[in-house]
Amino acid sequence: MPWVWSGWERIWLRFHPVTPVRPGSLFAFRRVDHVLELHLDGRALALMRRESGYSTFKALRELREELGVIASRVRRGELGDITEINGTSLMGEAGGVLGFEIRPLPRNFANVLRQYFLVGLDAIHHPRGLRERAMRRWPAETWMTVETLLERYTEKSAPR
Repeated sequence: MPWVWSGWERIWLRFHPVTPVRPGSLFAFRRVDHVLELHLDGRALALMRRESGYSTFKALRELREELGVIASRVRRGELGDITEINGTSLMGEAGGVLGFEIRPLPRNFANVLRQYFLVGLDAIHHPRGLRERAMRRWPAETWMTVETLLERYTEKSAPR
C-alpha cells in the first residue's frame, strides 16, 4: 500500500509545486501570499539516514543551515515580501529547537486525515517503516516570523 501515499504526494506536489532550498536539501518551500510554506523532503531525509555517520543532530544541523540560506535569500529580496514561515509536521518539537513556535492542530476530521497521511509518509521514508511512536504523534503547525528568522539566522551564521 505504500504506493497510495507516494501517489498522493506526487499528485499534491504537481498542483502545489515546491522549490528546494538548494540542491539536495531537506527543506523545500512554496510561497503562499506573504507566507513561506516549508516542506520536509522525506526522500532527501531517507537518503541522509542511509549515509554513514547519520544522526538526528546532523539532520538538525543541516536544517539550521538551510534556514540560514532562506534568511540570506530574504535579506537579498529574492523571496519577495514574506512575513512568516510555517509548516505542518508530526515532528513539531524539532521545529522548536530551530526557533519555530509550535501549535498543535485542532482535533477534527480534517486533521485526523492529515495525521494519517503524514504517518504514512513517515512509514515509507523511515528505514524502520511504520513505527508505533509515529502513529501516536499528532500534527503540529510550526511558524516563525521573518523578523525572528533574520535575528536567529544572521549573515554570519549562514553558509556561503
